[in-house]
Amino acid sequence: MPVWEYKVIHLNIKNTTPPDAEAASSATKGTFSPEYLKQEFPDIYNNPQSASSHPARQLQEALNRLGKDGWELIEISEIGSLMMMFFKRIKPDSEESDSAASQQANNS
Repeated sequence: MPVWEYKVIHLNIKNTTPPDAEAASSATKGTFSPEYLKQEFPDIYNNPQSASSHPARQLQEALNRLGKDGWELIEISEIGSLMMMFFKRIKPDSEESDSAASQQANNS
C-alpha cells in the first residue's frame, strides 16, 4: 500500500511594485548608480512587467517544477487570511520498500 507524502505551500498574493533602479541605487548608498543597474540588469529594470516576471508565469513555472518532482496539486484552500496549496505524492521511500516486499513475497 503506498504511503503518501504531503506538501503545503502558502500562496502569497500581494500587489508588488515594479523594481525601481533609483530605489535600488539609494539602498546601496549610491555604490551602484541607477544607470549602471539598468545597464547590467535590463530584464529587471527596463522591462519589469516582462512575461517571465508576471505572477501567472512564476506560478506556472513553480507548479511545473513540483510536477516534475512527482507532486500533484490536490486542493487550494483559504485558511483564515492565507491561501494554501496542498500537494501529495507517493513517498519515494515507500515505493522502494513496497517493491522489495512484493519481490520477497513472490520469491517465497
